[in-house]
Amino acid sequence: MQINWSDPARNDLREILAYVGSNFGRRRAEEALTDIRECAEMLKAFPKMGCIFVKDPELNITYRSLVAKS
Repeated sequence: MQINWSDPARNDLREILAYVGSNFGRRRAEEALTDIRECAEMLKAFPKMGCIFVKDPELNITYRSLVAKS
C-alpha cells in the first residue's frame, strides 16, 4: 500500500500547520504534524480502517480518511 499526497493535500497540511503554529505555538504545530503522519501510517498499514471519502468506480480508486486526534 502506498500513500500519495496530492498537491492540494500538501497545501492544506501547510495551512493547517501555519494556523496551529500561529494560534497555539510551534510545539503544538509539530505535535499536530506528528499526529497527522501517524494517522497516515496507520492508514497505510490498515487501508480499510479509514472512512470512505471518495469512491470512483470508473477508475477503481477509493480514497479514505482518518481524523487525527489533534
